[in-house]
Amino acid sequence: MTIDPQDDKGPSTQEELRAQVEHTREQLGETVEELAAKADVKAQAKAKAAEVKDEVGGKAAEVKDKVQGKAAELKDRAQSTKEQAGEKAADVSAPARQKAAEVGRLAREKTPEPVKEKAAAASAKIAETTAAVAAKVSEKTPEPVAEKTQQAAEAVKRRPGAAVAAAVGAIVVFFTVRWRKGRR
Repeated sequence: MTIDPQDDKGPSTQEELRAQVEHTREQLGETVEELAAKADVKAQAKAKAAEVKDEVGGKAAEVKDKVQGKAAELKDRAQSTKEQAGEKAADVSAPARQKAAEVGRLAREKTPEPVKEKAAAASAKIAETTAAVAAKVSEKTPEPVAEKTQQAAEAVKRRPGAAVAAAVGAIVVFFTVRWRKGRR
């Protein structure tokens, strides 16, 4: 602090002079502390790093929340699509089964007796030939292939519904592709 020489009111007593000196020392101490803080680069860097860390942490949490929200939304959408596909497959497969049953019933009713007898004889001949071919194939089939075939057959026996579902799925895909090609 400077004293204005034009100020006629200078300190009049020794006590006032001491108080003014003490006040000036306090101001000088504060000024020195402020200058020291500005000159302390390490402390400034730590403060800035803490500020940036807090800001990045906030942004990371915000991004995490957005990603989790989108993931949940996509999961829900996928589940909905899956359910719709299952419903459509059920809608398509039920009428197809009914039609197949109806065709089978009509074929049995309308087929003349001599044709049924010839079909039964042909079926027996096919079964006999199939058994012979199967015997030859099993003789010629390498052991690892036979084992894998046996495992597949056992899997179908354990879960025939899965095999039927796979067959129905393949049929639905086949007809869908065929239908789309027909529209072009």
